Amino acid sequence: MIAVDKIGTKVLFLNPVSFETEVVLDGFPRTVHELLVVPHTGLAYVPIFGDGIHGRNPNPGHLLCIIDLEKRAHVGDIDLTPYIAPHTLRLAPDGMIYITCENSAVVRWSTGLRIRWSTRSIPDPRTAIAW
Repeated sequence: MIAVDKIGTKVLFLNPVSFETEVVLDGFPRTVHELLVVPHTGLAYVPIFGDGIHGRNPNPGHLLCIIDLEKRAHVGDIDLTPYIAPHTLRLAPDGMIYITCENSAVVRWSTGLRIRWSTRSIPDPRTAIAW
């Protein structure tokens, strides 16, 4: 079982029966925000939101951390620059990951072996966008 500790800025692997912590991954920038597990790839993705909160994030993050579930290790990062404060990851039926980047864009990223991504800028965050 995998979990995110926002306060401690850690990713935890827990025993699913006892809930004891088995592995702690740390050293992430502030703040690990959420978690998306993509079972068919054996990977999980953790966005680095920044050190603030929605609407008040003075140092927004721009990374999407890649966690190998079998190795229980942080194996890489995807730099989403110039988009900032990634959060709310969703896996679509077509295998694409959609990532909301606060006040800047929605990023669409492939979970396949070839990295493909595209963005849709959001000039007005109140505006709904269909991809």
